[in-house]
Amino acid sequence: MMLATNQNQRGIIMTTKTNKTATKNSTPTAKSITTTLFNLQSEAQQWNLNEFKKANDMLYAMLKTCFVETDNVRHLSPSEKALFNEQLEERQIKFNKATALETKVIRAVFEIDAVKDKRASKYARVLKIAKADDIQPEAFVNWLIEQNGIDNVGRQNNDSKANEKAN
Repeated sequence: MMLATNQNQRGIIMTTKTNKTATKNSTPTAKSITTTLFNLQSEAQQWNLNEFKKANDMLYAMLKTCFVETDNVRHLSPSEKALFNEQLEERQIKFNKATALETKVIRAVFEIDAVKDKRASKYARVLKIAKADDIQPEAFVNWLIEQNGIDNVGRQNNDSKANEKAN
């Protein structure tokens, strides 16, 4: 095994292990390919348990805070809500009258360009469904984990809507 360092798009230096057999100029065989893949499997498992889990834990905690702050905005006076919108405009957060509050909050936190990146709608949908399901803030992260993550929260909601339309 050789170590290679690369810089990702965000400037973070990543170290990866490379398999010497994968870099040789020999013709790959089914056995060499499956050996490489099966060896990579343990690295993938470690990544899933460590880096991916840490990233998801951080994301879920940030979404919980977004969930709480969205509810806080709902309880502001009309003049405070107008000030909230003005502050978003000053930061050049794009929205219009039809933009859901959850989407505004997500765009403010993650600075997501909704045209180029669909995470804003996924994250906002999670907040909307959590509100509709009357999830309490202290239970938000566990609820999200029980739903098997962000993507599955949206799918479950879409599946139930599809079932309602079918009946």
